[in-house]
Amino acid sequence: MLRSFRGLRTPLLLVVLAAPVAACELVNAKSAVAEGQLFAPGDTVFDAYFHKVHNEHQAVKGWEADRKAARAPLAQHLAMSETARDTAIFDSVQAKIETLGGPGMHLEISGLDVKATPVASTRPDPGFSKAIEETTRLELQRVKKLVGRARRLEDLAAEGHDLEPIVRERFRAQGFDKQREVRSELRAAQELMRHDATVARRAEKEVEEFTHDLARALAVGGSASALASTSAAPGDAGPAKAAKTAAGDRGKPPQPSQTATAAPPKSSAKTAEPLPPPKPPPTAGTGQVEEDFKP
Repeated sequence: MLRSFRGLRTPLLLVVLAAPVAACELVNAKSAVAEGQLFAPGDTVFDAYFHKVHNEHQAVKGWEADRKAARAPLAQHLAMSETARDTAIFDSVQAKIETLGGPGMHLEISGLDVKATPVASTRPDPGFSKAIEETTRLELQRVKKLVGRARRLEDLAAEGHDLEPIVRERFRAQGFDKQREVRSELRAAQELMRHDATVARRAEKEVEEFTHDLARALAVGGSASALASTSAAPGDAGPAKAAKTAAGDRGKPPQPSQTATAAPPKSSAKTAEPLPPPKPPPTAGTGQVEEDFKP
């Protein structure tokens, strides 16, 4: 009995050790989708899905280049890098306005038409105005590309999840290994699309805040670094409206604060009614009280 038990230990141990090795190979297997490559498993339904995922991801990868291109006209005029932080750009814009004599510039936006105009005693600088206009126009073009992109990417992630149950049916003839490969790429595609959706939301917010804060920096007043942390309030109709609002506030005198005078609180108690006059004393000699007496 002891010999038989010892004889079985080696095969059992090999089976137990083999399972983690297979799992590690599956986890560590390279994914074409995760590496940004086009995966085409050879099925019309799945090929169409992976083509959409690949095209969307390639567009996301180009957003950083779009950002640098949009910043380039203004950054180059200010002798800065297009990768400079927004706060640094706003500080340089206000410093430029001060060298022109202030008080600032009016940034007018209508669709993709942008006009930066010096106001009051600010000296004209055509090169500076052109750089402001071009950077703002390119940022507006960026936000048009980004609006609704996050939702589309999330929908693609959901579509990939819905395809998982039909993998076995569509790839039955190719065998288990092919089915496992397709499932792995589907999960990689879902994860990639969710990640890209997060990137899209962050990029859209960045564009709107940059355009809004640039208009405020041009209007001068306060620290540009502080302006960079101010974002458009929820409900604003995009960067164009935010920029107009910020620029339109330029030059307005501060409104005096109004202290509301609170009205005296109303008493919740009812006004007490006056007590009736006392009844007359009994009539002399009768000993009776005139109970029906009315004053």
